[in-house]
This record gives sequence, C-alpha cells and structure tokens, in this order.
Amino acid sequence: MRAYTLASIVPLLLLSSTALAAPSKILTGPFAATPSKDVVSTARAAVTPSAHGATLEYRSVTADVGTSRVVRFAQTHQGVPVLFRGAGVVLRKDGTPAFAVVRTEDQLPSTSPAISEAQALADATSLAKLTAKPGDARLTIYPTASGPRLSWVVVPSARLSGVPWVPVVIIDAQSGERIAAWNAARFAGAAKVYASNPVASPSLMDVTLPVGTGETTLTNATVQSLNCVDTKQAKDISISGFNLKVHVCELKQLAAADSNGDFLDAPGADKEPEDSFSEISMFYHVNVAYDFFTAMGMTELSTKPLPTVSNLMLPDGVQTFDTTKMADPNLPFVPFQNAFFAPANPLFSGIFGLTGAAMWFGQGPARDYSYDGDVVYHEFTHAVVDHTLKLVGTYHADEQGLSSSPGAMNEGLADYFSSAITGDPKVGEYASQDLAPGLPAIRDLSNKNTCPANITGEVHSDSQFWSAALWAARSGLSAADQPKFDKAIFDVMAASPGGDLGFDELAQLFITSVKTAIDQTAADALQKEMTDRGVLPGCQRVLEYADKPINGADPFLGGAFWAPGTQDAAISGAPYAPGVLQFHASFPGATQMTVSFNEVQTGGGGSSPFGGGTPFTPQIVVRFGNDPITFDYSSGLSATADATTDAPIAGGKGSATFEVPEGATSAYVMIVNGGQSSGGYKNVDFAFEGAPQADAGVGDGGVPEGGADAGASPTPKASEDDSGCGCRVAGQSQRSSAFALLLAALGLAFARRRR
Repeated sequence: MRAYTLASIVPLLLLSSTALAAPSKILTGPFAATPSKDVVSTARAAVTPSAHGATLEYRSVTADVGTSRVVRFAQTHQGVPVLFRGAGVVLRKDGTPAFAVVRTEDQLPSTSPAISEAQALADATSLAKLTAKPGDARLTIYPTASGPRLSWVVVPSARLSGVPWVPVVIIDAQSGERIAAWNAARFAGAAKVYASNPVASPSLMDVTLPVGTGETTLTNATVQSLNCVDTKQAKDISISGFNLKVHVCELKQLAAADSNGDFLDAPGADKEPEDSFSEISMFYHVNVAYDFFTAMGMTELSTKPLPTVSNLMLPDGVQTFDTTKMADPNLPFVPFQNAFFAPANPLFSGIFGLTGAAMWFGQGPARDYSYDGDVVYHEFTHAVVDHTLKLVGTYHADEQGLSSSPGAMNEGLADYFSSAITGDPKVGEYASQDLAPGLPAIRDLSNKNTCPANITGEVHSDSQFWSAALWAARSGLSAADQPKFDKAIFDVMAASPGGDLGFDELAQLFITSVKTAIDQTAADALQKEMTDRGVLPGCQRVLEYADKPINGADPFLGGAFWAPGTQDAAISGAPYAPGVLQFHASFPGATQMTVSFNEVQTGGGGSSPFGGGTPFTPQIVVRFGNDPITFDYSSGLSATADATTDAPIAGGKGSATFEVPEGATSAYVMIVNGGQSSGGYKNVDFAFEGAPQADAGVGDGGVPEGGADAGASPTPKASEDDSGCGCRVAGQSQRSSAFALLLAALGLAFARRRR
C-alpha cells in the first residue's frame, strides 16, 4: 500500500542524483516571506522564488495542530493539471515557514490532444475490462522518466465492489501509447473491543464508540460500519463482454444499540460469518485511526462517511469460474482471505452500490480480519496516503533500472503508522494465523533488513528495511518526542507533491522534517538508521555472485526476484523493462560466461495486474568491467551495456552465453523483461569457460537456494505458484484467493506481489 521534491534557498539541498526528472529539493530558508493572517499568501511567497515561473494553484491547508500546519499547491499548465507536481509549505505555529517542498516541471508539452477522449476511453476499457464512460477520463500532464507528456488519465467509474480492482490507465494524448497502468486498490456508544487484536491484547476493554447523534447503528459523520450479509440474492454484472449472474451479499448494519444506547455484542467465533461484533471492532478501530491522523492536522477524507465492510465473502464456484455455482444464491459463500482499501478516484481524490472509497475486510477460513486492529490501521493508512502523498502504482525509474520504491514506501508507511498507533512493531499477530499457523505476525518492524540484501522487487518485501528504519529512529526517542516524530512524517506526506519517489528522496524529506519538529539529534538518528539500512546516500542495487545460485532473501517469495513488465515501467518506446537488481560476478581468466536462472510462475505478474499483455520475456543485459549498468531515459531507453540478448525459457530455465572480451575479469548482469506482463525468476547462476573455480560460498548480497531469514521473523517457505495480496503474505496460494481466479477468468490476472 504506491502512488507521491524539495528546494532550498540557503543552502540549496539537492536530493538523489538518480531521480531523472524534476529533481526534488528542500527549502530550508531563510525565507523572504513574513507571517500574516493569510497563511496561503505566506506559503506562496515562500515557494515562488524556487518554482521557476510554474503556475501553482492552492489546494489545501491542514488543521492548525500542535507546532505546524501545511499549505499545499498543485502545478498546472494552461489549465491542465501536472500530476504529482507542485509545492507544500510547513508553517510553524507562529506562521513562519519552517521548510518547503517544491517539485515542478519547466519543459511542458502542448495541451492540445491528438487522441480524443472517446479513443482513450475505448482503449482503457479494452485494458481494464471495466467500461470507461464519458467523465472517467481527464486530460493531464503526466511526468515520466523521459519528461512530461500530455496524457489521458482514465479511471473507470464502473466497479466490481468487493473485489480489489481499481484500474488506472494512462494514455499518451498525442500518440495513443499506453504509458502506464496499475491497480490502485491497497491490500491489506459503549462497547467492548480488543485494544489491538485478540492475540496481542486478548482481553476486551470498555470503550465509548463515537456514534453520531441520534444514530442507533454504527454511523457518524466520517465512518459507517457495514456487514456482508447473505440474503440469497444474485445480481447481473457485465465485464469485458461477459454477462453474468453472481450470488452477492447485501450490505447491512447488524450491530444495533440496546435500550441504553450501548453496543455490547460479544465476539463471534473465528470462522463465524456475519457476526455483529466485526462491525463494532471495525467502527472502533477506524475511528481510532481517523482521530490519530486528524490530531496531526489531516483534513477529512473525500468519501464521507467512509464505508467499512466486514465479513466479506465470495460466491461458491468462483475458484473454478463455475458460472452455474456462482449464480446459485442457495449455495453458501466461500471465505475471503484478505483485506483491502479501494480508493474512489486514486488520482483526483457497482454491485453493492458503493461508488466512493471503501475498506473491505474478509471473513477468512480461520480468522475474521475485522478483529485485527493492526490490519485496520494499516489499510486506513493507505487511505491517508491516497489522500495526501499519492504514491503511484508503477515502478520508479532511476539510473540503476527500476525500483519498487513508490509501492514499497506506501506499504512501509502503512506498517509504520499501524505500529505507531499500537506501540508494537509486530503487525497483524491475529490475522497472520489465517495465513500460516504459527506465523508470529504478518510483518515485524524490528527486523534487520537492508538494501540491497533484501530487495526483491516485490513491494511488501521491499518495504521492510524502510519501515524498520523509521521505527528504530522513533523507538530511540522519548515518549514525549515520539508523537512529534509521527507528525513530522505526516507533515511530509501532506506537503510533498508525491507521486513517483525514490527511497532516498523521501528519506531526506523526513530527515529535514524531523529536524524542524524535534531537533538535530533526532534527525541525525534517522539519518543513521537510513544509512545503516542502505537507503542513504542511495542503495546500490547490486548483489555479488560467490559461486552459488543467488536467490531473494524473502522466504515467503520462495527466493524469487520480480521482473517488472513494460506496463509497469512507464518508459516510452522501451524495448524492455529494466530489472530491479544487477548481479556482479568476477572471473579472472574466463573466455566465456553463461548466465542462467529459473522462471517463477507469478500468477499474473509481479506488479501489473492487467491481463492480455505479452508474457514475461526475459533478456539478459551485460556490461563487462568494473562499472555497473546504467540507464538513460531522455529518448526512450538506452543502457551502458556491452551486450543484450534473449534468454529463452525451456523447461522453466532460461540462459544465455556471452564471449568475454580480452582482459575483462568481471561483469554486471541484469535480467530484464521484454514482455508487457511481469514475471519472476530465481537461482541466478554463472558458469565460466577457462576460469579457475573458486571455493563455494555465499556473497554478501547473495542468498543460497532456500533463502535466508535476513533478520526477518521465522516464516514458512512458499512454493513457486504461491500468491499473495493485500495484507496477505505472498506465501498464500493463489488458488485459495477466490477473487484472483474470478479476475483471471475475466482476463484480469492478479498480482502475487500484494500482501
């Protein structure tokens, strides 16, 4: 839970050199602006000198809470919004600017499209499988690694409510090329509730629920708690040319106030569907999360009240796409082993009749996800990221290739704030039992993960060194300073134009904000954590080969690395999508080098959930010598490489052989993907002709077959066809993910990477 620039006057602090477009800058002052009652004018005066003539339109101001508030501006060009570009100013309590974030584009395209809205809608419908109607497309300027492009952003308003499918399609308004596509859904009165979840806090505690005045059900101005109830009804739906009748639940409110106005329903059994306690638990925890972020200045979410759905289950037959069973309202539902947040409109912020944003929590085969407050806080934070930072759902392109940073930081922030609310680094001790018996937690922020050792290209896996750095820095603070640290992180989320950011870029923003909110010592502590984890000054995503096959360090991924497809890369005219990692091998005296790997079936792709595209088509890029492969996106895609060749897969294994230039003793190798759909691979191995064989061992960046814990909690090993999504771990089989097969049957292959 990926989609999300700074400028400084004296001194000018430039961020990562790997950000190839609209580099981020932090303004730390001194500022010419003087405080006034008009906070918008004060903020505008602070950023105007660094905006280089960009048109900045006022968008919002957070509440005046504690020590700061944030004023936000968006960049436009001739009335057309420039996505993820603009400025934000953090103002101190006395009204003076503390620091600012500026990210603007100056080389802007024509705003006259050659591709009509109707053409864009038709193409988006073809890809998303949901009908895009007039009003579902908006003309924008979309920044890419090769520069900003006039584009149609299409978000079909037709929805499969209860299914985590919120497609976003970006289409070049001049050429008609599909620039990018992603799924924006993010996985993951008086009453007695569990403080956190039935494992971490097994005793019920007395609380007063913030029910709206005069309400007898769980509803107030910001939250409405609903239940998925089987009333034996079937509804007609049409998707991608399929006309189907599907057994669906009805959204009802079963929890009702007693004569005293209290909601004292007892918890149901772990497997009990439709229990009213799930509504109480959801209502309580969502309001806790809402209050937590409101106390830091967050404005209300755009969907009011925000619906939360408990006990989500799916029709029988969906696993095998048996349309007869799916249509039979007399068959019992099957468990939904997940939870997710679905935004209303992920850039501009219907079976069941919900058209806005919503939180959906399943009744799994062994656990009710509504009971786990950790998971509720995680998914609610995705709603906050969607409301503020808006991290994109595509990969981040830098000179090393592609990075999962936008999606990984989205997941990392969701885990971080869940733990900040509970005070516990373990996330989801209760829901984890639905995924694997004995699994201590879904994730643990006290892990020792680092970059690049724990980079796989999968967002939940790649999030953990990031969230752990934040948690470790927070844990070292006093109890009085920890809330200030949380607000410093939130202020950046509220101020940054967001979009497509690298790990190091957002880390630098947080460090500046922490210095302003607390002091230099706290900022230095965060800097050290980010440095020790490999985030700063910038993670070099290179793993060393040491005479054993290299595998990913996440045991839930079965040792796999993700290979993004061209639909994930958002690079114009690219013959392939670069990889997320390089592998370095030394071979004194070799005359020939063979690179091999095993394909991993990812059940629809590591990132792209869109079906119908060309499959994983691996190629191998090689650069001989002592310098890694680098990429340039200024005109399509070019690489500093000596050779690029196909690596056809036979029997699940791909390989390619290269002649070693005279005098070369080492090489950097990257597995790239010429297909539109993402894929996976493992067991990256090298063989050399004419080279002496070194002693077997494991390099610092490599992990032998079977994976390694890399500081993570003990976890079961996944098989190659495993799949995960939302708050689920990736070890969860795709075959037990009912909605995944429904989507697959409709041409909507779902991503294994989400958990």
